[in-house]
Amino acid sequence: MLDDDGYLLMPHPVREPGPFAVSVEFPDGVEISAVFDLLGSPFGDPRLEEAVLLVARAKEDFGLARAKAKGLIQDFVAEFDQAA
Repeated sequence: MLDDDGYLLMPHPVREPGPFAVSVEFPDGVEISAVFDLLGSPFGDPRLEEAVLLVARAKEDFGLARAKAKGLIQDFVAEFDQAA
């Protein structure tokens, strides 16, 4: 699994996947140690690097959209304050 906190290769009791999590299941018989050996460094494969960048961009885009939505809602609520 890949989320905005990085890679997570097995369930972790403390860390729940965030809203940007992307996960795939490895085929039966694939050991976690083989995955770690293949990863090398976290960005050793261009596909993984691109996946991390996509998740990071999604998080940034979500933050910008959320800030814009908050501003619009605040403007809407401010009209009630002016009317009172």
